[in-house]
Amino acid sequence: MFGNANDVAKLAQTYAWGGRYGNQQLFNKDIMADWTRCQFCPDNRRALAFDRPAANPTVNSAKSASPSSYGHTGFTGTYFWVDPKEELVVVLLANRVHPTRNNNKLSELSVRSALLQLAIEAVKK
Repeated sequence: MFGNANDVAKLAQTYAWGGRYGNQQLFNKDIMADWTRCQFCPDNRRALAFDRPAANPTVNSAKSASPSSYGHTGFTGTYFWVDPKEELVVVLLANRVHPTRNNNKLSELSVRSALLQLAIEAVKK
């Protein structure tokens, strides 16, 4: 998928609103519920279409992310996370594969988790 942060934010917001955006139901609300709920918890945290908070939240989400949150951590650094409890969507577009695909700084430094944590703390104030 190619797009900018605004495009990804609109798509993630559509997910957050149960498949609805711009007064149109783009995805069936029941399907969205299936896509975002944990299918095989507690053995597997993943939903059908998205990642869910890990036991160690610095892997993909944040320590304050709600258990109902979900998102995507892309190989190239693309990241979005939706937290329905906080009515929050966070998008980060990064180039993890620059200068080589062996660049693991986003994960090593927990950049995505830290950004999500900052956003959650900001909306709680």
